Amino acid sequence: MKKLMKLNTAYIALFLAIAMNSCGVSKDVTPREVIWEVSDSTVPCEGVAPQTCLQVREQGSEEWSLFYDTIKGFDYKEGYTYTIKVKETNVENPPADASSKAYELITIIEQRNVSKIVDGITQLEGSFAVTTLNGRDVADKSLTINIEPVDRKITGFSGCNNYNLTYKQKGTQLRFSQVASTKKLCTDIGSLEKEFLITYIQGDSFSLEEGVLKIYDLENQILEAKAIQ
Repeated sequence: MKKLMKLNTAYIALFLAIAMNSCGVSKDVTPREVIWEVSDSTVPCEGVAPQTCLQVREQGSEEWSLFYDTIKGFDYKEGYTYTIKVKETNVENPPADASSKAYELITIIEQRNVSKIVDGITQLEGSFAVTTLNGRDVADKSLTINIEPVDRKITGFSGCNNYNLTYKQKGTQLRFSQVASTKKLCTDIGSLEKEFLITYIQGDSFSLEEGVLKIYDLENQILEAKAIQ
């Protein structure tokens, strides 16, 4: 009788082990955290049906991979690159046409605007040589404007000194910080330098077309510059 009970117990244990394995209960569902870089553009792809896919890669990798799934909580915008931390979880018994993994955003580590056009508005970017200032030809004065959109920073040469400042852009409207510059004294060009730097006080809006930057005050164009190739 004892042998029979032991045998039955062994059969029951074996049956439960097979049942648990076939149902996927033994699958590891422990989430893992991954850090991905996300490209600034999506590409057409085809999973169950035609769609657009994110391009992602793990840090340190040079090759982009198509991402067919969704990341819960991640509001992707084209024109921006991202570095994100994501929670990846195995899904038990997913439908035949569904992913075996689920993804959820933990945090955005970095987000950068790399597009030159956002919402139809050209974003300031590039290096320019100033050609006219308040209607006067100054092409031979070596005035320069270097715009770095990621850091919202402007640097350049004002005829005598190097200068820098930051700016904010909303549509075609501009707002500038106070200008900082080196302190070299140039008596022959000092008045022109002052006039040029006042542009960053008076400047209110801009246009940028075919490599020509124009800055306006509330009424008139006050500066024109051409892109440096």
